[in-house]
Amino acid sequence: MKYKLTERKNPQNPQAAAKLYATPVNEGKISQKEIAADIVGLSSLVRGDVANVIDSLIDTVPKYLLMGKSVSLGELGTLRISFTSESCYRRRI
Repeated sequence: MKYKLTERKNPQNPQAAAKLYATPVNEGKISQKEIAADIVGLSSLVRGDVANVIDSLIDTVPKYLLMGKSVSLGELGTLRISFTSESCYRRRI
């Protein structure tokens, strides 16, 4: 994987020296159709079957995520929902 070094200052401490951070270089985008074609070359399935499985995965994974589950995709990794929020005071009615 290619990366570049990017210099950044700490916004909480502007007087501190800038640090270098590795950031990934995006080499473009691969389509779902191209991925299916690659998988066809590695298996005995036809492109329509592979495309159907990919579509089904895309349709199914969000259902589990919205149920609060983590979704393990083997060595690819585990997907989970994450978010941030600002704090607030409890409002009494």
